[in-house]
This record gives sequence, C-alpha cells and structure tokens, in this order.
Amino acid sequence: ATAGQGVQVVFDVVGGPLFEPCLRCLAHRGRHVAIASTGDGRVSFNLVDFYHREGRIYGVDTLSLDFAASAAVLRGMMPGVEQGLFKAPDFETVTLDRAVEAYRHIHDGTARKKQVIVFPS
Repeated sequence: ATAGQGVQVVFDVVGGPLFEPCLRCLAHRGRHVAIASTGDGRVSFNLVDFYHREGRIYGVDTLSLDFAASAAVLRGMMPGVEQGLFKAPDFETVTLDRAVEAYRHIHDGTARKKQVIVFPS
C-alpha cells in the first residue's frame, strides 16, 4: 500500500503491544501519535531504527480535554473522514449472548475481524 515507503502518520489508539509494530510502519520522518495504551503503559522499541528513520512521537492526553476541545479535535478530523483517509477495520457485530464466545476467539487468536458487542435496545 505504501510501496515500501511506510506511512506518514500513525494514529495509535491502542498502544501497548501495538506500539512498536506501529512505529516500524513509519516512513522517513513519519509521526506516531499516541493517545492511549493498554496494560501498564510501558513500551519498548529499537531506538537505532527509530532515530535512523528520524521519526517523531507525539503524546496527546485526550482525557484532559473538555467537551468543547474534544469536539474541535473531531471537527478538525472531519475532512480526512470525508475524503476516506480513515478506514474502519473489518468488524463483526456480536449479540450479548455471544460475547463470551467472541472474547474467546479474540483471546485464542481465531477472530478474523474486530468484535463489536451490540446490546439489546
């Protein structure tokens, strides 16, 4: 998809175990924006690869934003959404009675898509 050049920006909403793989996807002088982390929040990566790539890491504390500031950030992202620059991953909706099964598939690595649990109305 990038012809081996990497991506200009990674918008990392997971962190944790995905931090380093995301960082390795960067193009030369690419930017990694981290807004969350799973687990204890600690990550590690190859510093030599990072500085040879001249990458940049940005941390954004979205929890410190109030409603108006969050809305402004989302409004700023709208042109990218409208242009199709942000692609949602494939997902499967799962009813609440199948939630345990969905978690099991995630845990054992057999889930082929993101699992979205829907609740009865």
